[in-house]
Amino acid sequence: MLTDDALSWWRETGGVISSYDGVQPYGILLAGPSGEDEVPWPLLIGPFSLHAEKLGNVNPLDYADQLAGPWRPYAIETMVKLRRISESGEPEFGISTFPSELPGVAGFRYEWVTLPCRLTHARVLVTAARQISIH
Repeated sequence: MLTDDALSWWRETGGVISSYDGVQPYGILLAGPSGEDEVPWPLLIGPFSLHAEKLGNVNPLDYADQLAGPWRPYAIETMVKLRRISESGEPEFGISTFPSELPGVAGFRYEWVTLPCRLTHARVLVTAARQISIH
């Protein structure tokens, strides 16, 4: 899924997750930041998401363990971004580099979009990404 497709879905639905089916296989659904959380808490990882493609894993608990362990610096940086998006209510786009020194993954550049959404009464974030190069 392209980041433009995810943004189109967000605009069409107003960020309300009731028709998430079209985006779900390609994104990661993250709990909205709360309290003093230092790392993101994944609720659902799509089987065709960039994360699943790179790590072959869609178990949110395994992802949470990775974020709390060897990927902690990356996760803390991501959490700062998620707080900003959640507070502003505006989507954010970018191109980032996934560090090659993290265990289990060769470094790569990727394009991403993170969208502030609502699921019933909870604030959540949807992230969609695609690889654009390997380094």
